Formats: sequence, structure tokens, C-alpha cells
Amino acid sequence: DLTKNLQSGPEERRAKRAESRGAAREMVDRESAYPALPASPPRDGPPNLLLISLDTVRADHLSVYGYPLPTTPFLEGFAARGAVFEQAMSQSNESAWSHATLFTGQYPSEIAQPTYETYAMPSDALTVGGVLSNYRYQTAAFVGGGHVDESFGFSSGFEYFSAEQGFSSLWHTAPKAASWIAQADPEQPWFVFVHGYDTHRPY
Repeated sequence: DLTKNLQSGPEERRAKRAESRGAAREMVDRESAYPALPASPPRDGPPNLLLISLDTVRADHLSVYGYPLPTTPFLEGFAARGAVFEQAMSQSNESAWSHATLFTGQYPSEIAQPTYETYAMPSDALTVGGVLSNYRYQTAAFVGGGHVDESFGFSSGFEYFSAEQGFSSLWHTAPKAASWIAQADPEQPWFVFVHGYDTHRPY
């Protein structure tokens, strides 16, 4: 059960993840179930970057991190071909503070006074979007609203910024991001941030 999983040692959890990833690799390799996506046209230069935020998702409830129920089979398939970071820690349980750190590499208290009612990133904050723009990246963000919209300063550094109303889902933001990517200049790299509150409320 979950309690036993959380109390298990790192080696035991690592073994569970390895077993889970092996099963996921077999699942993803079934071409009939998962047809290959069309290949992107080759392009020299820096890679495209896609950053996805699953707001309020807990690592200890993801099967890719050893949770006993198969909650994240697609992430397991992705992890089977990539890397899983076991020591990645959020700087806060609050969306605005943790995303501010994600975008700037600074602690929330270094960015602004960490007061829940008034917290916002300043307009002159150095963000990953702003840095990449200086390197000729096309930048866009598609967020689920809430505490990561433009009123909290999160549009800083993005050439295009789209925020939903309230606390919205990846069902709203991901299709818009895909459409933007399809129309982006293929000769220039892009950085896209996609965000959703799918596990935030009412859970």
C-alpha cells in the first residue's frame, strides 16, 4: 500500500521503478497500440524545448516513482526512454511560488516578498523565457490561469502568453500549444511552457 511504499528504502523504490519501466517499455513498443508520431523535419542548431507542469501532482502518487497503482503509464513509457530525477524538490506547495522558482532558478523569497495575497514576479525578473528569447528562441506559454497567469507576472519573457480562466485543465491548454507549435517558424527553435490544474481541484 501507499504507506509501505513511502516507508520503503531508496533501493527498494528504485527496484520497483525499474520493474515498472520495463513493463511500460513493452507497452509502448507495441506499435499497434501506440503508432509512431510523424518525424519532425531535420534542423541544425539548438533543440526545441517543451516544459510541462502538472500542477499539484505528488511524486509519491505516480507509478513512475513507485506508487503501487498504475497511475501514470504514459509517464512510465516516457521515462523508459529518458531520465527520471529522484532528487527534484519543489520550493513550495503554492503554485505561484514554486513556478517562480522554476522560471528563475531563485528561491521564492529572493524574487518577491512571500506573502500569499500579494506575491507576484517583478517585471524585470530574469526568466528562462527571457534568456532563451535572447538566443533567438520563439517562446510561448499556455497556462491554466489561477496563480500562474499574467497578473502574477508569469507572462514575463514570453513572446506569446495564453491564460485560461479560473483553474483550467491541460485539455484546454495542450491543444492550443500544439496549434502554436505547428505554426511556429521551423527554422528557429522554440520554447513552450504548458500548464494545467488537472489534479488541483476538487481533489
